[in-house]
Amino acid sequence: MATITLTVGILFSSEFNYYFGIIAFSFFVLGIIIYMRQDIWRPAEIILIITPFQGVLTTIYGYVANVFTLIPIIVFLTQIPDKQFYKYLLGSRVQRLTALFIVTLTFSFLFSLRKFDVQILVDYAQKVTLFFLLAVFTASFQKIHNISRLLWILILSMSVFIVLSLADFYFGLHLIRHYGAWGDPGLLGELRNSAGIVNTTYIHNYRLYGIGGMISINRLSNWLILPIFAALGCLLITRQKLTIIIAGAFLLILSYGLIASSSRGSLLGFIIACVVILFVLRNRISNRIIMLFMILGIAGILFVKFGMAEILTFRFTGSELTDLGRRYAMWQFGIELFLRSPLFGAGANGFINNAPIGLLNADPHSAVIELLSQRGIFCMVSFLVLVIHVSYILFRKIVNIPRNLAIWKNIFLGSWIGILISNVFATYHYERLFWVVIGFAAFIEHQFTNYNLPKKN
Repeated sequence: MATITLTVGILFSSEFNYYFGIIAFSFFVLGIIIYMRQDIWRPAEIILIITPFQGVLTTIYGYVANVFTLIPIIVFLTQIPDKQFYKYLLGSRVQRLTALFIVTLTFSFLFSLRKFDVQILVDYAQKVTLFFLLAVFTASFQKIHNISRLLWILILSMSVFIVLSLADFYFGLHLIRHYGAWGDPGLLGELRNSAGIVNTTYIHNYRLYGIGGMISINRLSNWLILPIFAALGCLLITRQKLTIIIAGAFLLILSYGLIASSSRGSLLGFIIACVVILFVLRNRISNRIIMLFMILGIAGILFVKFGMAEILTFRFTGSELTDLGRRYAMWQFGIELFLRSPLFGAGANGFINNAPIGLLNADPHSAVIELLSQRGIFCMVSFLVLVIHVSYILFRKIVNIPRNLAIWKNIFLGSWIGILISNVFATYHYERLFWVVIGFAAFIEHQFTNYNLPKKN
């Protein structure tokens, strides 16, 4: 009920008169705060509901939209017993390595800051909140049924977002006001010219963006990896036929969204992650895993049926492959930028402020190069240590782990691999869903060491 209520509130908040909307939404937020105070895992629930719509909220409300993330974090912190702050925030090695990463990020921010800029300050503050988001998710995963519950919420919220995006993008059904966002909606049927030939000049216009272009193609595809694998986990765990059908329907929606984005990095990461999952579960191959690939096949058939197969063909062949040369040039320049300031990097926006005209881009299209060029060697090393440690936790074999938790561990492993590979070609390592996986790894570390995560009194 909270999922539906908050989602509807987000969708229709943009339709109010501005001042009336603020007042009405303030009462709405007050009700959500009271709801979150009922249990320590509920702030994580609200964050996962908001996550797909954060870009929409930012487009509508600007910097004020960050309040929607800060409020659940503050509510969570107020529920921690005074004497247990350390264990909640720094109780695992994963959390301590995250703190180290934030510290190196802070030094990079301070030493590379050329002039005061509100946008850069907000950008830095958003990254600091990742440390607290990690604590929220780590605590919320204490009970196995909470893992299933939170992932179902993520699946539902992301599926709603994809349905809204598809309705807007293909059919021109503007259920949320665009506020001048990029993208021409209602493109279904406009892909081919009068001769029935695909117009590849503007091929990127036919790749799925999030609601009216508010969310970029590659970011949207990166977001979808975890919910798709989470839907697979729900298929493997549930025993009720109706729940299996619902999970399959959500899986179809999310898979179609991933294919429609035509993001090469995310598709590559997803395929490799599927191979790893099949290898890990090779002794547990069931009809439900077969069902996963059938659903993926149906999503692909629907994509072809809508006449959009040429998009994928074009993305992986022809002139689009020459774009990889530009990508390589961006990476080269990122390395050059790193060599100019190896310790603390060029700072936020350092790439776009220094790149030659032919390589103008907000970032170097790679998380590794972004950390090196804009954050410096200290930040890069601390991040790699964190990634390696999380990978070790998710890969290692745990004896006597409960069946359902073992399934979720493999699901998060697949998601982690897919997201990491996607981030080799993109810069979404600060996205919340990336840190949801890290939060699960911190929970596993808590659960299978000599100490367990303390529970609220």
